[in-house]
Order: sequence, then structure tokens, then C-alpha cells
Amino acid sequence: GQLGDGSITYKNSPVNIDSYKRWTAIAAGGHHTILLKSDSKLWACGANNLGQLGDGTTTSRYSPVQIKMQ
Repeated sequence: GQLGDGSITYKNSPVNIDSYKRWTAIAAGGHHTILLKSDSKLWACGANNLGQLGDGTTTSRYSPVQIKMQ
């Protein structure tokens, strides 16, 4: 799910995710990805078994979810 394309399928080439959003930076981990949108909001996708996505859950996300800043 760390590609953020809504699937858990392995890909051998880049995929376009949410092309209507303007991503300005992406940081990929071993099992999750953090994305920065042009409006400075953070999004995350991938494994979340330890809460590493920062969305307040331990639910893995296969598409980017916005991280709410407190």
C-alpha cells in the first residue's frame, strides 16, 4: 500500500497517484510513504501497524490520507 495507488500490487515502474493533487515532496520508508502537498498539508499511505502514518489509527492505508495537525 505504500505506493498510494489504492492497491497492494507490486509495481515494476512508477505509478501516478491522485494526479489532481500537487505533491511537492515525497519521503518513502520501507513500508509507508509520507507526501507533502503544495498547500503544506501532510498525507501518508502504507503500513500503519505501529501508528507510523500519524493519522491516529493503526489501520493500513492504500491511498493517501491527510494527517491532521494538532
